[in-house]
Amino acid sequence: MAFIEKADLLDYIGIDELEGITEGDDTRLTTPINHALSIVRGKLNHRYDMAVVFANPTEPNYFTIKKIATDIAIYFLYQTVQSRHIPEMRETAYQEADKWLHDLATGAWENDLPQLSKGDDEVNSGEGYAHSNDFIDTAF
Repeated sequence: MAFIEKADLLDYIGIDELEGITEGDDTRLTTPINHALSIVRGKLNHRYDMAVVFANPTEPNYFTIKKIATDIAIYFLYQTVQSRHIPEMRETAYQEADKWLHDLATGAWENDLPQLSKGDDEVNSGEGYAHSNDFIDTAF
């Protein structure tokens, strides 16, 4: 089971809206979902064991990560088909997701994610996270 599937997207976007964006082609979901997961992994890998998180999509402690990744995936889905007309609520959700990931990456937010070993302070320093501006204009 993938960490994010179409059913997860449908928790945050209506079926008609999603089908309108993808034109009924579920293969159009793959790239935005993978891109979103890559961003989440990239921002949090230095502090948390994201392999464990992504291997357990039904773990309740990881539902917030799933929601954040889903918001990012929906944003990128819009970006791939109508980058000039992304709804404001999707833009806001993306920016909030980025802020939340930043807070996690820097240790400013308490959570139940599995932490990496504290043996290497350089790896666990919270430095090296990416900012939303690094991704907003990303072309697919």
